[in-house]
Amino acid sequence: MFTIAVKENEKALVYKDEKFKQVLNTGVHKLFHIFQNYKIEKLEVKAQGISNAQKAEALYKDNPTLIEAQFNVVKLEEYERAYVWLDGKLIELLEAGALRLYWKTYDMKVEKVDIRSNYKVSKEHIQYIDALSRVSGVLCSSLSRYKKAFIYVDETLESIVNTGKHYFYIDFYTIDVLEYNTEDKELLIRDKEMLYKKYPALIESVCTVIKLEEDERAYLWINDKFTDLLEVGAFKFYWKEHTVKIEKVNVKETYIINNKHLLELEKLEKSYVNVKKMLVKEYSEGYLYVNEKFESITSEGKHYFYTDFYDINLEAIDMRIKELEINNQELLSSDKVTLRCNLTMYYKITNGQSYLASVDASKEYLYKQLQFAVREYLGAMSIDEILSKQHTLSDEVLEKFYVSCEKIGVKVDGVYIKDIILPGEMREIFNQVIEASKRAEANNIQRREETAATRSLLNTAKLMNDNPALARLKELEALEKITQTIGTLNVYGGLDGVMNGLVDLKGK
Repeated sequence: MFTIAVKENEKALVYKDEKFKQVLNTGVHKLFHIFQNYKIEKLEVKAQGISNAQKAEALYKDNPTLIEAQFNVVKLEEYERAYVWLDGKLIELLEAGALRLYWKTYDMKVEKVDIRSNYKVSKEHIQYIDALSRVSGVLCSSLSRYKKAFIYVDETLESIVNTGKHYFYIDFYTIDVLEYNTEDKELLIRDKEMLYKKYPALIESVCTVIKLEEDERAYLWINDKFTDLLEVGAFKFYWKEHTVKIEKVNVKETYIINNKHLLELEKLEKSYVNVKKMLVKEYSEGYLYVNEKFESITSEGKHYFYTDFYDINLEAIDMRIKELEINNQELLSSDKVTLRCNLTMYYKITNGQSYLASVDASKEYLYKQLQFAVREYLGAMSIDEILSKQHTLSDEVLEKFYVSCEKIGVKVDGVYIKDIILPGEMREIFNQVIEASKRAEANNIQRREETAATRSLLNTAKLMNDNPALARLKELEALEKITQTIGTLNVYGGLDGVMNGLVDLKGK
């Protein structure tokens, strides 16, 4: 015999031969059996019960009648979960299939949930879960403002939830919560076509769905602000929190973007797939080719085109007078003198279509044609003829050149030789010739001037001989010049002596 004392707020479990046999309450208890066959386990009543699942199952199996007499037994099915209150306080959420033993000293309340059909935790039960410090088997999701979540149950989209708390039992199901931000305006999600095909009602409940045909594009406004130009066949989801408006365009029927849409595209300053932007500058004309065929002439300004079904090319041609220069063109004159010349041509394009259609590189064509014309013309002249005809050369070259230019839609306004460059030795010879010519010219001028001076003196002498007063004036002029160089003058014989004796142009 041995004695067991069970304190207040304690209970004791008695095992005999490792099997549960008895529960001892507060007090002193004597057992009249061999000691080694017994095992005593003391439990605190404030521990509320036996929470260890394996231990509870073993005790209940050994002696269910005794357990039910001492404990409130909660036994759940595999598809059940339960909220448990003791003395009015929620203490835990039991997992599916759980077995719990609670002392009958507590007033117990149990609320079971069939999770086969109720995988989502109700709002009331969410409050219960938030009150617990530890919960297992529940997926908790809290969505902040502007958030939504797609709820997948065993990979099947079951619902789309809004801002707030959303909890799910995960004992029977695999729950996935995919969060999205509605501030992003567009719902970006994989496999949209398949998702919409399977769950059209769910998607349309939260999104504006845009589905374009393979020959359609659409201008998109979100919240009254132009946002994008959608591509052909686009499939888009936009959150219904935003106002969505579209304007469709059949890009198989037209390739021209009208002015209204052009202005919208320019607002975003971004590039678009299969949209060609082209600019025809001031004083220019644009020649539009569609699928390599000439279509029309466009005015100056910006032009946008859809290129989903068309090959668009816009060639802009400056219609003002342009300059073409040929520098250091080597030539051989008829008298075998090698020289170089620099030429300038002024021209304007009068028929852009002919200009573009004639040759691949029209400017190069003009350059070569001008080369050939100048070579042909100057090559037939001697060096002296070339130098003597610089002023008429441009007109004669133009006559040969005009016809070929006119064929490609070009009007030539003038061809001019800026410089003729001779070889070094030839320049020296020409310099000597010019020097001799100028020297002879200078000698002739000098001789003509001397003859004129002598003739003038002779005429003056004749006038003075015929007119004494004029002779006297000349004498006075001579006297004036002489006196300008004399520092002191002594006069003898009076003023008449000075006037008559100092200067006498007639002589004795």
